[in-house]
Amino acid sequence: MNIVCHNITARVGNFGEIKSRQLRNQAGRAMTVQGAGFALIFQFENDVLTLAPSGTQWSDSDMPHSQITTRSGVIGKFSWSGN
Repeated sequence: MNIVCHNITARVGNFGEIKSRQLRNQAGRAMTVQGAGFALIFQFENDVLTLAPSGTQWSDSDMPHSQITTRSGVIGKFSWSGN
């Protein structure tokens, strides 16, 4: 089954939230980046990733940097396993 989702919002208790939205051009096609080195590091299936900037906010008073905010992101397919 393939599920296509262009907007994602997730909340983790009171610790954080992520909002991600795929970038699309005027024709409605997803905008991509190709040849990104981190695609290999994170073992994505290929090096063509969909641009999907996110606005994330995380906070934990027990951490040295109690509030973390990010504003970048991509969507890609990967498969991890462990033993």
